[in-house]
Parts: sequence; C-alpha cells; structure tokens
Amino acid sequence: MKRIVGYQTQLSTPTAQNLGFSLPPTIGQQKPRTGDFFPDGQPRAESGQESIRRAALLKKRESSKFFGGRPTVMLLCTVRKLALWEPPRRTEIHAKGILMKSYRSFRPRLENLETRAMLAGDVSADLSSGFLFLEGDALGNDLTITQNNAGTISIVGENGTTINGAPSVQFSNVALEKFEIKLEGGNDFLTINRLNASDDVNIETGEGNDSVVLRRVASEANLDVKGGLGNDTFRGSRLSIAGDANVDMDQGAATVVIANSTVVGSTSIVTKDSADTVRVRDSSIGQDLAVETGKGADTAVISNVGIGLSANVSTDEGADVVRMTSVTTTEDLSVETGSANDNVVLSSVQSGKSINVSTDAGVDRVTATNVAAAVDAVFTGGAGFDTFDDNGVFGGEKLEIKEFELFV
Repeated sequence: MKRIVGYQTQLSTPTAQNLGFSLPPTIGQQKPRTGDFFPDGQPRAESGQESIRRAALLKKRESSKFFGGRPTVMLLCTVRKLALWEPPRRTEIHAKGILMKSYRSFRPRLENLETRAMLAGDVSADLSSGFLFLEGDALGNDLTITQNNAGTISIVGENGTTINGAPSVQFSNVALEKFEIKLEGGNDFLTINRLNASDDVNIETGEGNDSVVLRRVASEANLDVKGGLGNDTFRGSRLSIAGDANVDMDQGAATVVIANSTVVGSTSIVTKDSADTVRVRDSSIGQDLAVETGKGADTAVISNVGIGLSANVSTDEGADVVRMTSVTTTEDLSVETGSANDNVVLSSVQSGKSINVSTDAGVDRVTATNVAAAVDAVFTGGAGFDTFDDNGVFGGEKLEIKEFELFV
C-alpha cells in the first residue's frame, strides 16, 4: 500500500445539494492531506454517495452541536479510501452505506465525602445499692443524664446511642451514693445536667476526641475526670464538690473550663503535650489550685477566683500565655513557664504570703498591675531578652525583679 500526500476532492454533486444539505464553502477545494491510503496509490474523485454521506455528517455536526464547537475528526470509510477522524466521545463509521456507532468507555469519578464521626453503640447502665455504673463500648457514644428533684435519674441516648439496648432508661427515687462512667474508644459525648451524689463522681473517657459537660453536679466527696488519647474537652459549671476536683487529660489538644463552681478541697488540672487551654473563672477553691500543662503553646486563664491556700500555674516548653485577674490566695502564688516566648499577665492579684513568677529561656514579657504579696514578690526573667511591665508591684518584705533586659 502506498502513501500519498493528497488529492483534489470533487464534491459539487447535485444529489447532495438537492437533499438540502448546507455544504461548507471549502468542500470541493480541500487541500491534500497525509494519511490517506489507496490500494493502487492513485488519487480518485469521491462518488456521489460519498458526497451525500459526508454532507449528512456535516449537517448533523452543525445542528446537534454534538462536537461542542471544538476541532473534530470523523471517521469515513469507503472500500478504497480511509480517512481517520477522532471524535471526543463517539465514533461514527460509514462502511458500504451501513452506519455503525461505538462509544468510549465512561470512567466515573470518585469524590471524598466530608468526615463523619460514627456515633452509636450501646451503653450499659446498672444501679445497685446506690452505686450507678455506666460503661460504653468501642463506638462513639452520646448520652445525656439528668436527675430531677424526686431523685429519678434519666439516661437518654443521643444520635443512635442506646442505653441497655433501649433509647433511654430511668431509675426512680434513687438515693445516689456513687456515680461512675467509663467510656471506651470512639468520639464520645457525655452531658450531665443535674446529679447529686453522696460519694465520688468518677468519669473516664477512653481514646478519641471526647467531650464531657457537667452542669449542677454535686458530690459530697470527690470529682475525678480522666481523659484518654485524643483532643478532649471538659466543661464544668455550677459544680459543688465537698472534696477535691481533679481533671487529668492525656495526650492531645485539651480544653478544660471550670466556671461558677465551688470546690471545698483542692482543684488540680493536668494536661499533656499539645496546645492546651485551661480556664477557671468565677469560682471558689477552699484549698490549693494547681494547673500543669505539658509542652506546646498553652493558655491558662484564672479570673475572679478566691483560693483558700496556694495557687501554682506551671507550663512546659512552648509559647505560653498565663493570665491571672482578680485572684487572691492566703498562701503562696507562683507562675512558672518553660522555654520559648511566653507572656505572663497579672492584674489585681493578692497573696497572703509570697508571689514568685519565673520565665525560662526565650523572649518573655511579664506585666504586673496592682500586684501585692504580704511577704516576698520575686520576678525572674531568665535567659533571653525579657521585658517587665511594672504597673504597681508591692512586696511586704522584699520586692525583687531580676534578669529582665527592658523595663516599661
């Protein structure tokens, strides 16, 4: 078979014109093209039938806009000539007057759906001799617990979670002594709107991004909240704890908020390495307040809190922020930050004994406004270019401000 570089097409047939086809002005004057094959290697004029088929295809192209106005190649076959065109989706082959159509395979696209937390599972609840014990499963459990004035405790599953296989359960006329709940893996949500216990209230969440919200929870003993691996949140408001309140978070970005609460004993809040947030406000703590965060850019805010004994806020490495506003202690108050660029702000802070603020290496800033200690007030900047902003600092026996490079 011999390749030729072109031929002169003749398509001025009256048969095609009589059918009403609109022929492009270039037909009959097309330039030779490469890729045409003839068995004998010689050019040949198109027949009348070829002209009709070509005109019909062009008519279809103009009317249906199948090709979207883009440069297109069609496939025309005769016994002695092959001209290859490649349409974007469909190929039409004319062979001896027979129209055959074939379609390219369609490839569907996959799109990622938004992340959905799987909340369901079952929580077992058992009440025995005043001890209410709940245990979740490996799925994300969501439940709400409420106790009314008559002592009836309602436990309601949310978002598909069941309680003992049912949507909810009730325990009537309960003289509740001890309350304990253990939530296993999954992203769990626990809300307690009201609960009165004569003994401990213990809450433990397993791995997952868990949320615990306590409102009007009272214990004549202790409150213990323990988080697992994950970004956990604890929010307690209007708590009344006769003993100690302890919140211990594991690795992950933790958020701990205690507001409008009374703790007769001590309050301890511990978080691990990550960017954590701790807030204690509008509360009364009978003994000690201890806040300890791990590595990471942490924030600790203590405001409008009266503390019966001492207060200590300690942060590890990371660009930390510590703010204490309207805080009083009868004994020592201390703030210690780790290395990195930290910011410590004390405003209207009073201590019955000593105040000690220490920032480690880094470009740190300490701002003290209306700060007074009955005994000693000591501020230490540490390594790095540190700034001390003095807006009224008093030490009953000693005032010492050292290792700061700039005073404003």
